Amino acid sequence: MDSLLTRTVLPKLVQTLRLDFSINPAAQDTTPLLWIFRWHALLPGHLLVHLLETEFFPVWHRILWAWLSSPGANHDEIVQWYTSWKSFFPPFLQAEEGIKRQFKAGLDFMNRALSGGAGGVMPPIPGPIALEKAGVGVGLGANGLTSAQAAEKIREDKRRKAATAKSNEVTFREYVERVASARDGKVHPQTGKPLFLMAEGGGVGGLLCYIEDGVVFVSEGEKWVPVSVEEAVERVVKGKGKR
Repeated sequence: MDSLLTRTVLPKLVQTLRLDFSINPAAQDTTPLLWIFRWHALLPGHLLVHLLETEFFPVWHRILWAWLSSPGANHDEIVQWYTSWKSFFPPFLQAEEGIKRQFKAGLDFMNRALSGGAGGVMPPIPGPIALEKAGVGVGLGANGLTSAQAAEKIREDKRRKAATAKSNEVTFREYVERVASARDGKVHPQTGKPLFLMAEGGGVGGLLCYIEDGVVFVSEGEKWVPVSVEEAVERVVKGKGKR
C-alpha cells in the first residue's frame, strides 16, 4: 500500500507545496497545507513527515533566518510567528521526532539571533530523518535540484505520466472495487467525467466519486473533496452517500 501511495498521492502533495503554497508572514494562506494534513488518515506517518521535512521546512527556515537577519527585526513578532506555526501543526505531527527537530532548529536560530549571531550564512538545518537513515545526502534535496528546477521536473513528469495515467487509474480503481466489495458494495461506471457511483449491493443511493492521480474525490455539494477509499466505503455503508 505504501508503494501505491508513494507513486500516486505523494507527487500530488509535493506539487501542492511547491506550486500552490507559499510562506508569507504578512498574509499567510494555510489552505493548501490544511488540505495536506487531511491526508494523515491515509498516509503513513513517516511519509507525511518526510514530505514536510523536505518541502516545507527548508523554505520555512530560510524565511525565519532572513527575518532574523533583517535590520530592525522585531523579535517579539518573530517569536509570535514561530509559536503560531508550531501550534498550527496538529498534535499527531508535533509528536513526530522529525517535526520536533525542525522546530528545535528554528528555536536555535532565534536564540542565536538574540545573542547577536544573526546575519550572514544561514546555519545548517536538520535533514530528513528518513534520508539520514538511508545514507542519502541532503541540501537542496536528494536529487540536488533547486526549487525552480524541481518544479519544472514535476511538470515534465506530469506530462510524461499522462500517457500512462489511464492504466494507473484502472489499477487504482481495481483497488477501490476490492475494498468496496469487501463491504458488500459495488462500483458503477457513470457517463462524462471518469465518475463512478459507489453503492451497496442493491445499488440504491450511493456516493458519487471520481479518481484523479490515484486519489478518490467525493462530491460534497458543489465541491469535490479527497478522501481515503475506506472513508468513502464507510460513508456508503452508513447511508451518507447520495446521488
